[in-house]
Amino acid sequence: VVKFPNGSGTVTDISCGSVHMVAVTDANLVFSWGCAMEGRLGHDKRTTSTREGFPECSCEPAVIPKLTGKDIKSVFVGDSHSCALTSKGKIYLWGCGSSGQPGCDVPYSATPFSLKGEGYPKFIHVACGPDFTLALSDQLLTWVWGLNREGVFGHVDMIDKSCQLLLVPDFQDLKPIFLGCGSSYCAALVLSDDDLLDEPHFVSETNEHRKSDSSCDSLPDPLIHSRFENDTSINHLVELIGDLETKNRDLMALQDRLEVKCGRQQQELASLREQTNALKALMKGKDVPV
Repeated sequence: VVKFPNGSGTVTDISCGSVHMVAVTDANLVFSWGCAMEGRLGHDKRTTSTREGFPECSCEPAVIPKLTGKDIKSVFVGDSHSCALTSKGKIYLWGCGSSGQPGCDVPYSATPFSLKGEGYPKFIHVACGPDFTLALSDQLLTWVWGLNREGVFGHVDMIDKSCQLLLVPDFQDLKPIFLGCGSSYCAALVLSDDDLLDEPHFVSETNEHRKSDSSCDSLPDPLIHSRFENDTSINHLVELIGDLETKNRDLMALQDRLEVKCGRQQQELASLREQTNALKALMKGKDVPV
């Protein structure tokens, strides 16, 4: 059993990596514990390893000071990096940066930092793979960065890794609402049952794709394909939710009617059984074979 310090509040979200964990509470506090190597815990302890090569570890949850008061609603953990999503749609990242998974070109960051740059949208969901990150915007567009392990970017495999946010091509028609990551694959829960596109949408490789800044405070602008600029998927989502709520009410009303009808049929069946038993008793009294 993991015990949190007094006054920590109630845990509202938690995420597990291979060797560390992160949790957020309703007291607007974010805790982490486990392996601290490569800045995983976000405690600003710039430890890569200790004696004999064993990583520094923390067995008890400790507050991540940088995230206190940031109104974090969800946390997400990869093998060696972590993300936190605020109620206003901002993403904070920290941990190993060898493959660009925290969104900047540094070996690692032991202090959480927010994505900065022109063109970043409001995010509503995040998912972490071992060394890559997916994020879903409020326009239901899917972004990816980190290590392009076996095509997880959804692009042709022309980019090995990127600390720059890239859009997953030809995905807006599927209207994803939830993302998930495996070790070398991704999945999305979508609103539409449209068939997947047969051919991938090619993104040309330019020097800008590989360009990155050595500082986490100055990040390159996200790569936005023109076909995504005027997406209105969020309106469709609102309409669909309304339709689902209406259908749910209709189903509940139908269930009520069926329960009433079933009750009546059970009463009729019980009455028939009573009549049958009475008839059997009457026939038995007159020595009539039943």
